[in-house]
Amino acid sequence: MAAAAKVAAEAEHAAALATVAARGNGVGGEPAAVTQRRLRVAARLALLNANLPAALPLASRAVELDASDADAWALLGDIRDASADLPGAVSDDDRAHALTIYPDPRLVLGPLY
Repeated sequence: MAAAAKVAAEAEHAAALATVAARGNGVGGEPAAVTQRRLRVAARLALLNANLPAALPLASRAVELDASDADAWALLGDIRDASADLPGAVSDDDRAHALTIYPDPRLVLGPLY
């Protein structure tokens, strides 16, 4: 019984975080990078608890906030794989792999300017 209550509480927290994060780039004035990381963590927890309907929008929002984050793309691919969306999973995994090999040039060249 306690495990079911824990899963329900985590799902409720993930849904609340997704709702707040959808309002803007940061939650409560925090930087977008912090919000993006929180969304990734919440999506991973939802995936581990087999709560795929909650995990997909969280991971999608994390990718929207930072499209150059290979970990977010890999997580989105894992969620789509678990939900039997194999074409979507493969394309997300390909993007995650490409971003690992060829990072966003703004991240590499930014410090030079």
